[in-house]
Amino acid sequence: MKKSGLQDMKKQNRRVLLQTVLEHESLSRIEIANLTELSPSTVSGLVSELLEEGLLVESGVRVATGGRSRTALTVNRDRGVVAVAEIGRKSSRLILFDLALQVKQSVVLAEQYLSSNELLTEITRVLFNLLGHEAIRQGALMGIGLLFQKDMRPSDFNVVYSTGFSSASISMVEALRTQFRVPVLEEYSQNYTAAQAMRGMKEEKVNSAHIAVGAAVVASVNIDGRPIPLKNGVIADMTPLMTPETQLELKSGESGEEATSLNREQPGLLARQIGAMTAILCTLFNLDVVFLSGTAAHTQGFLSTVEGYVKTALQEDGAPRFELLRKNDGDTIKLFADTVRQKALCAR
Repeated sequence: MKKSGLQDMKKQNRRVLLQTVLEHESLSRIEIANLTELSPSTVSGLVSELLEEGLLVESGVRVATGGRSRTALTVNRDRGVVAVAEIGRKSSRLILFDLALQVKQSVVLAEQYLSSNELLTEITRVLFNLLGHEAIRQGALMGIGLLFQKDMRPSDFNVVYSTGFSSASISMVEALRTQFRVPVLEEYSQNYTAAQAMRGMKEEKVNSAHIAVGAAVVASVNIDGRPIPLKNGVIADMTPLMTPETQLELKSGESGEEATSLNREQPGLLARQIGAMTAILCTLFNLDVVFLSGTAAHTQGFLSTVEGYVKTALQEDGAPRFELLRKNDGDTIKLFADTVRQKALCAR
C-alpha cells in the first residue's frame, strides 16, 4: 500500500478510536480494541501517540476486562477548550467548555443586536482576554461553534475581513478559521434541536419538520436527516401567513419571545393556523414526524388541535406523527459543544 494510503488509514483509525472514547468517556485499551475492531497493536500504538500529545490521559481508574485489571483511558479535559457563541437578535454570549464538556466560563458578548463585524470583533476580543495570546498560539483553543438562534441566518453575518494587503467579504466561519486556525462549525438552534431529537429516537434518515412558536412562527425541514433550503435559508418565517390578530398576540408574549398571554380562544385559532401550515408542508414534503416547540405549543389541547386539523386535511393515513419538544437551551448548547469537540479532536 502507498504511503499516502497508510497515512489515510491511520487518520481514520485515530478518528474511530477518539470517537469511541468520547462516546464512552472511559475505556481500557482492550475495550477500545473490542469496540472499534482494531487490532490490540494498532490501539496500543495510537494510544501511545495520543497520550504523548496530551489528548488522552490514564484516569487512574482500574477496570476489570476479561478477568484482568486494566487502566482506563479518558480524554484529557485540561488539554484545551472549545468555544460556543450563542447568537441572537437581542443578545449574544460566548461559553467556554473544557474537553469534558464542563462550562469553564460564560461571557455576555452584547445585550443588543451586533452587526457582523462587531460580532467578530467581540468574539475575538473575548477569546484573547479569556485565554491569552500565547495560550491560543500553543493550541489551547481547539474549536469554535456558532449557534444561531430562531430566525437568525449565517448569511446575515458575512464580514469585511482584511489581511493587511487586501480586504474581502467572507463568512463569519471563514473569518474565525483564518483568525484562530481551528475548526469552526455553524448551526441553527432550531434545526439542531430537531436533529438531536431524531437521533435520540434512533431515526436518523427520516423526513421531519420543526415548527417553533414564539414571537414569530418559524419552520425548518429535514429530508433524510439533512436540512433543506427554504425561502430564506434553512429556516422559514411563517408568521406572515398568520392572521393579523394572531400575529399581534404572538408579539405580546413576555420579552417578545414566547406567547405567554394567549387567551382561551386564541390557542385554538393559533393551533388551527399552525395545522393549516403543517398540512401545506406535508403536501410539499413527505414528512414522517413534525416537532412543535414553544410555550404556546405546550398549551393544553394545542397539539391535539394541530394533529386533528392535519389528519382531516390529509386523511389520517397520510398524516405525520407529532412530538412536543421542550425548550432547554443549556442542553442544546452542550450537545453542539460536543459536536465541536468531536470535530476538533478527530480532525487533528
